[in-house]
Amino acid sequence: MYRLFWIPVGVIIVLTVILLVSRNPSIVTQKSVVEVSATPGGVTQVTGTTATPKIDTIAEASEATISGTIQEVGTDTIKLQTLIDPSTNKSKTYSVKYFSDTNISHKPIVIPYLLKPTKEETNIMAPRNDLKKGMYIDVITKSDITGPEIKAISLILPRIPYVIEGLVQSKNGNSLTVDAVPVLEVIPQNGKPPEHATYIITVTQNTEISRQLEPLPDGTGGQIKQFTVADLSPKDRIVIYSTADVTKTLNLTASRIEPVL
Repeated sequence: MYRLFWIPVGVIIVLTVILLVSRNPSIVTQKSVVEVSATPGGVTQVTGTTATPKIDTIAEASEATISGTIQEVGTDTIKLQTLIDPSTNKSKTYSVKYFSDTNISHKPIVIPYLLKPTKEETNIMAPRNDLKKGMYIDVITKSDITGPEIKAISLILPRIPYVIEGLVQSKNGNSLTVDAVPVLEVIPQNGKPPEHATYIITVTQNTEISRQLEPLPDGTGGQIKQFTVADLSPKDRIVIYSTADVTKTLNLTASRIEPVL
């Protein structure tokens, strides 16, 4: 004679799940095996599988910066060669895609004031046609940098040439005519030195004209001397700091002028 046992529905469901898991362990691993690690580029990577789509956003939660030389410039893509191992010259080439909202700017410039705090100009935007083959740039991305293709959040180009040095030719009120040459941080791609040009310099009330004097042999002196436009004469050598690209315009507003004595 058989006895009938009443089994709650919840128990039946639990037993069924256990049976399915024992026959197909991937049901568990598909949900739980997720490893998070940090790569040398600063990008958090996720390995394993997961049934939750939000996990994919972890890989794009951090920004990474890669630096390299532009090999090719396309309409919306550049080929960037990066040096991975300097000892072996091992390199990697990325396909970097940029968009209409990608920030393209130059590295900040610094005006070395002596009489007021040094000022850093950071918002120096660059047009797309400033991207040139052979240029060394930084790329900020949230893409997986282990792959060959990345999407750029920002492209940081070299600092613009913003300093000139030369001789005062004439003076008209607060305007100076100067025969000068750009002071460049890097050698031009064509290898040619910058050429002399005639610049028109506007001096404003915000322009600082100053120089750090050399100390005397006895250790005295060395103070900062302030000048005015009236102190400048034709044939005086001066260094001019501006906030414009001195290779693209001959009309500059001086942020600081340093007489070279």
